[in-house]
Amino acid sequence: MIIESSRTTPYVFFDPDSSVLEIRGNSSPEDAVNFYSKIIHRIESVNQLKPASFNVKFEMNYFNTSSAKCLFDVLRKLEVLHQAGINTEISWCYEEDDDDMMESGEDYQELINLPFKLVAI
Repeated sequence: MIIESSRTTPYVFFDPDSSVLEIRGNSSPEDAVNFYSKIIHRIESVNQLKPASFNVKFEMNYFNTSSAKCLFDVLRKLEVLHQAGINTEISWCYEEDDDDMMESGEDYQELINLPFKLVAI
């Protein structure tokens, strides 16, 4: 699954066969639940494939509050994969001088029981 970025939605690359999910850019869609539900549904399918590992990279520039909730829902679904024995690792990438995005990553890191790396770029 590839979703090209738009003014209000992030770029999404999802390949369950290679066990990779990447979400990057800005996220402020009018209907965030609808946008992210497609991703969550695909994550559920990964659980059926039972890969040894699953790598997820977030590289967000901006997200609004409804997207923040949906990103948390994505992370919770990834947590289910991890609990099912799939080694799921999160990389939260942020620009070195973007304290807000770093703090968002730290907040998610505290709320989720997953291997979670904060990566300054």
